[in-house]
Amino acid sequence: MDKPQPSGQAQLQLTSFWQGIGGGLANQWLAALLTPPFWFWTGGVVAWVLAHRESLADGRPLIVSLANRLTAIPRLPTLVQIAALVGGLVLLIGSGFVVQRSAYYVQRLLQGYWPSWTASVRRQFIERTLRRREVYESRWSMLAPKVDDGSASDVERAEFARLDERLSRMPTRASDYMPTRFGNILKAAESRPSDFYGLENFVCWPRLWLVLPADAKEEVKRARASVDTATQVWLWGILFLLWTVWTPWAAVIGFTVAMLGYQWMLRAAVVYSDLIMSVYDLYHRLLYDALRWPSPKSPRDDREQGIAISQYLWRGSDSDMPFRDDAASNT
Repeated sequence: MDKPQPSGQAQLQLTSFWQGIGGGLANQWLAALLTPPFWFWTGGVVAWVLAHRESLADGRPLIVSLANRLTAIPRLPTLVQIAALVGGLVLLIGSGFVVQRSAYYVQRLLQGYWPSWTASVRRQFIERTLRRREVYESRWSMLAPKVDDGSASDVERAEFARLDERLSRMPTRASDYMPTRFGNILKAAESRPSDFYGLENFVCWPRLWLVLPADAKEEVKRARASVDTATQVWLWGILFLLWTVWTPWAAVIGFTVAMLGYQWMLRAAVVYSDLIMSVYDLYHRLLYDALRWPSPKSPRDDREQGIAISQYLWRGSDSDMPFRDDAASNT
């Protein structure tokens, strides 16, 4: 029969156990130091300290008073310290999870999918963008002949390139326009497959995704993750405005972070849109092969076949057109 362990040894093992847990939590905290939730809550603590600095100082300098409180933390019981670490991690992870899950809905709002009661405001933003497009197209049409015949100056060629880039980031159909620049960049990428190949993106993209090469998928995933991360940064900046209840400096920080996040979002959306269009340019024939659809013989036939495929995938078809046999689809 085993002899009971001495109380000193048991106490030592218990201490080692809590130290092991504390070390693991400390590593988790180190990993969280560079995450947006950590800086968000740190900013809130700093804002609260600034708002209550007189009561915290107790007649002493604020820095001295805070230093005394911080140096008292290691003297707290181990269980209390671990509980504080766990609570802090739960707060960081939980708030990060909520923001991550909310990013999709925030992104939809930033694209311009607004509630129905904002229809009149939304229409005004879209009309303003359409008028801007008319100005761009008018100037582009004036410069195009000079660029083609080589008579354009360096300044005019640079302006033409800028206009060409701006127009490429706008949908071609007025019905597709969104009230925000971010929304129009993504909408342009969604409308191009239909304009070029007759393939409706909302119908064909899920099917095309399943037959894409792995490296193409990874590139698209990384670009999409960059858009989502930028959206979360923008949202953290907006949430930082909550701390203005304690200090007006929170407004400066919040608006700065939100502005930088939105600019990052626009750049990431351009990269993501270019990849979506490139995927259709390079791989849309894989959809023909996977469906055993007859291969188009010309660019015009490509578009007509794309329209037929979109119709077939979305609503079915009664056409008696024969499918390609397996041997033909693999060649």
